[in-house]
Amino acid sequence: MNTNLKHAAAAAAAGLMLIAAMPFTGSKADAAAPKIVVIGDGISAGKGLSDPSKSYAALTAAYYGADVTNLAVDGYTTDQVLTALDDPSVKAQLAKADVILFNAGMHDVMDPFMTEVADFKERLGLNFNTITDLYTLTREDLPISDEELISAGNDFSRALRKNRSTAAENITKIGDKLAAYPNAKVVCTNVYNPLSVIEQYAQLAEGSNRKKAYDVIKNAAEKSITGSINPAYQSLADTKGFTVLDVFTTFDMKAYQYTGLNAMAFEPNEEGHRLIANQVIGSLNSVLKKPETTSTTTTTSTTKATTTTTTTTTTSTTKATTTTPPAPKRALGDVDGDKAVNANDATAVLIAAAKNGTGSGTGLSPEEFEAADVDQNKLVNANDATAILRYAAAVGTGNQKDISAYT
Repeated sequence: MNTNLKHAAAAAAAGLMLIAAMPFTGSKADAAAPKIVVIGDGISAGKGLSDPSKSYAALTAAYYGADVTNLAVDGYTTDQVLTALDDPSVKAQLAKADVILFNAGMHDVMDPFMTEVADFKERLGLNFNTITDLYTLTREDLPISDEELISAGNDFSRALRKNRSTAAENITKIGDKLAAYPNAKVVCTNVYNPLSVIEQYAQLAEGSNRKKAYDVIKNAAEKSITGSINPAYQSLADTKGFTVLDVFTTFDMKAYQYTGLNAMAFEPNEEGHRLIANQVIGSLNSVLKKPETTSTTTTTSTTKATTTTTTTTTTSTTKATTTTPPAPKRALGDVDGDKAVNANDATAVLIAAAKNGTGSGTGLSPEEFEAADVDQNKLVNANDATAILRYAAAVGTGNQKDISAYT
C-alpha cells in the first residue's frame, strides 16, 4: 500500500471513531441538464467500441443526465486539436459548456512507432498482426542479424520519442485556449502507456534478450509520457486550476487488460472506458448533480351543456420523462458488493473521500459510487459513512429502517 493510501486508511480508522459527530451537508439537483463538451482524439471519441454509449464521455453524461457534444476525432494529434480549437463552431460549443473533457497526446507518441512497426513488418516479410505476435517470434522467424535487430529496436525507441516535446508544448497551448472559457470546469485525463504491458510479459525470462527488447520500447514510451506529456498536463492543474486525472497509474502494467493492445490498437476497451469514466464522474461531483426522476401531468377538461343533459368529458395525459441513469446494481451502503452493509463499507467510503481530496478521484467504480452515495447528494464523504454505521448498528438490534432514514 502506498503512503497516500496508508494515510487514507489511518484517516478512515480515526473517522470511524469520530464520525457520529460530523455535520451533515446536502444539495439540490439542477433543473436544467448540464452540457458536457468533449475534445481530443480516438480515446475520447470511443474508437474501437462496438457500442458508443460505453465510452467514458457517454457514461459520464448518462450518470449526470447531461447533454454531451463529442468533438473528439479519431487520429487527432495535439497539433490537430490545437487547430480545431480555432474553429468557430467548436468555439460556439465550448462557450456553452458546463464541463469540458480533454485528452490528447497518444497519437503524438504512437503514430511514429506504428509507422516503424509497419515498415519493419513489410521489409522483412513478417506475418504478425499483434504486439504479442511480434514479441513471440522466434529468432528463426527474423531473417536479420543481431545488429540489424538491435538497430530496429533503436528505431522503435526513437520513433516513440520523436514528438514528445512538440506534444508537451501543444498541451500547454491547448490549456491557454481552454482557459478562455471560465464558466466551464475543465477535466483532463493524462496519457497512459499503451505498451505497459503485453499479456505474456510476466512469462518473459528476467534478463532475457526478449524481455530486454520489449523493455526498450516500453520504457521509451513511458519516458515520453511521464517525462514530457504528463508533466505538461500537470502544469495545467498547477497554473490554471484544471482537474487532471491520473489515468497513467490506473493503466500501468495492465494495458493488455484495458486496451486493444493485443490487436495493435491502443484505445481503451469497454473496461478501460469504465475505469476512466469512474475517475471523471468522481471529479465532477462537486459541480454536477445527478438528476432525479421527473414527471409532468397535463389534464384537459371539456364541458358540454344543453338544457336537458350535461356531459363532462375529461381527457388525462400523463407524460413521464426519466433522466436518471439505470439503478445501481448494489444496494445503498453495500460499497464492496458483499450483500452486507457494515463497517467495511464505511471504511471504503472514507478512503474514497480521502483519495478524492487529493484530486485523484474517489477510485470507486460507478456502481460502487452509487452504493456509497447513501444520502444521494452526488458526493461521497463522511456523512455517507455515518449513515452506513448507524444503519449497521440498527441491523445489529433487528430494528433497522431503510438506510435512507439514517442520513
